[in-house]
Amino acid sequence: MNADRYQRVLIVMAMRGEALPLIDALGRSWQSVSADEAFEPPLPLRLWTFRHAEGGEVGIVVTGEDPLHGVDSVATAPAALATHAGIGRLEPDLVLTVGTAGALPGQATVGQVFHVGGFRFHDRRIVGVTDDFERYGVYPQDAAALPVPADGTPVETAIVSTGNALNPVAEDFRSMAAHGAILKEMEGAAIAWVAALHGVPCAGVKSVTNVYTEAGIAGLARGEPPAADPPEPDGDEAAQFQRNFERAVGALADYVPRLLEALVSRP
Repeated sequence: MNADRYQRVLIVMAMRGEALPLIDALGRSWQSVSADEAFEPPLPLRLWTFRHAEGGEVGIVVTGEDPLHGVDSVATAPAALATHAGIGRLEPDLVLTVGTAGALPGQATVGQVFHVGGFRFHDRRIVGVTDDFERYGVYPQDAAALPVPADGTPVETAIVSTGNALNPVAEDFRSMAAHGAILKEMEGAAIAWVAALHGVPCAGVKSVTNVYTEAGIAGLARGEPPAADPPEPDGDEAAQFQRNFERAVGALADYVPRLLEALVSRP
């Protein structure tokens, strides 16, 4: 295996709606080995595995549907469990966190794809005890470098900040800015933490669903609901979010298979 190529890649994703377009895209060029398989009960995890005709394997673990509330099992605890179980099952030599994210003001556009340069937590505030506890709270981790696809698609690299709230509070945004984060999401740093415990490198690919504005951040601090960016003329922010989500997920489904062609080793 050469420097930036891996025999077996584990992709961890939190939402079925994020994963299915990518799974469909992979199925057009990779051989399906298993599909929508349940494993590690009582966890609600689902597993898809693929093998390339020229060598190399990819597994996609999705955190699954919460059995009590019937929604995607998002955020750090399900992501950590999925990563641990996936590594135990697939024994990958790379973990790849793939999903959508919000972006800080002026840093990105909706649908833009980023490679992850590093991971941070923004809502684990353990201040006033010791410096080590404070660093543990943020838990800065570098991400494994990713190659450029053969077609030369330019992709920027960004620090990702992870927290358990969909809408951050003012202190979260201050933490993101202090640690150089551009993207905000709910799983990446937890996935990277578990991968590091197993001694497996972790990389990431994120696409942007929404871009926060300074006015929107100020509104969140006042307890106002998040506003669509750009604002929807008819005020239907839910429809705007869905369109943004579909655009971001489509970007992942287009980009990640091309990345895997450059990432997964061949005999």
